[in-house]
Amino acid sequence: DRVFNLGALGAENCLFIDEANVPQDVKNLPQKEYFVILFHPETLTNIDVAEQMINLLHAIENYIGKYRFVFLGTNADTNSGIIRKMVKDFVDNNENAIYYENLHTDAYHYLVKNSICLIGNSSSGIIEAPSLGVYTINIGDRQKGRVRGNSVIDVVCKKKYLNDAIKNVINVYQKIDPINPYFKKNSAHEYYKQIKKILSNLYYTKNKVKEFFDLK
Repeated sequence: DRVFNLGALGAENCLFIDEANVPQDVKNLPQKEYFVILFHPETLTNIDVAEQMINLLHAIENYIGKYRFVFLGTNADTNSGIIRKMVKDFVDNNENAIYYENLHTDAYHYLVKNSICLIGNSSSGIIEAPSLGVYTINIGDRQKGRVRGNSVIDVVCKKKYLNDAIKNVINVYQKIDPINPYFKKNSAHEYYKQIKKILSNLYYTKNKVKEFFDLK
């Protein structure tokens, strides 16, 4: 009774893009002619991140002659430096590959919204991309266990499966009708109303001993 399912704020916030915060070179990218790549290390699976990147980059090579691939900087987790170096080397050797270390939130959402697909293992592929009307190719187990919508395609990080997933998205991306289980209408306003209710109710503001409920 102290848990309120009001939707993920990110699933709603991404719909409000301030284009004044979007760099012109991002706006100049031809819409629906590029993929966005955002890949982070899996820190708990002991998987070889270099091997993952080799498979991903080899799969991309099959399409880079026709489509652009926009890479974004990875996070600061262990082995992120391996990803960053391999991506930068790939971009240096492919004129249809672009790299941004960081983008403003509005720029990132604009970039994803106008892409064919988001490829990687970021939570934004699960929570935000469906709201933006874009498919996600979700790689590996980093987001394992999270609820996902019908626009999220889960693949193991092997060249063949990645290649097949990219090919499949190219064939169907224009017909997308995403369902985002994280989106609730007027989510931010519902948060505001619920917080006011909590602050005005002694039951919610008084500390209680936590109980564990075993769901059979």
